[in-house]
Amino acid sequence: DDIDTSLRILDFSFYNAGIEKIYGSPIIERNERMIRLSDAFTNALSNQTFNMFLEDLIELSKYNNEKYQKGKNGLILYNKYSREDFSKIFNWNKNGSSVIMGYMIKSQEMPIFITYDKHEDISDSTKYEDEFLSQDELKWFTKSNRTLESKEVQKILSHRAKGIKMYIFVQKKDDDGIYFYYLGTAGYIEGSEKQDKMPNGSNVVTMDLALDKAVRDDIYRYLT
Repeated sequence: DDIDTSLRILDFSFYNAGIEKIYGSPIIERNERMIRLSDAFTNALSNQTFNMFLEDLIELSKYNNEKYQKGKNGLILYNKYSREDFSKIFNWNKNGSSVIMGYMIKSQEMPIFITYDKHEDISDSTKYEDEFLSQDELKWFTKSNRTLESKEVQKILSHRAKGIKMYIFVQKKDDDGIYFYYLGTAGYIEGSEKQDKMPNGSNVVTMDLALDKAVRDDIYRYLT
């Protein structure tokens, strides 16, 4: 739940190994019987300047949460999110930044992250030509080396029956960094699936996805 995810963020267990080399000691330490502030954080609290910055950070976080998230811990249409944000919001045990390569099915969630205009110098195995067909339909490519018979593809095609929800995130180009516009939920359009080939000859499956809500005009014009 939200509390457990928050604790895993604060004790760094949410992140991959080596996070301490970047951020230092975690904020809290815990075991089955107790939760306490780490010694490093406790010592830092004795510094007046540190306390001032900490209070400012807390106030800014509260302000941003109210402004952008409406005080809620969930996805807001047309807000920008990273893969890490998605992992936190859906209470995944670990940060999914390094494993959500385009998309991932985990539990009942399937986040799909699309970069609309890809760099010309990317490898042929990742030159997916995802594109909007209209403001509420999208042509989408699976990962390469997939066929219509692949277990993963079969799971995607039957996502409704399995209770798997698709969440669509799109950024205009790689230069936009780690953040993607959230365009809402979507579903596979039956009969639109097709086995195809990537430029390097590897198999890939394409299908059309119907967005549950048409993309807002200004966002659509910007992305396309």
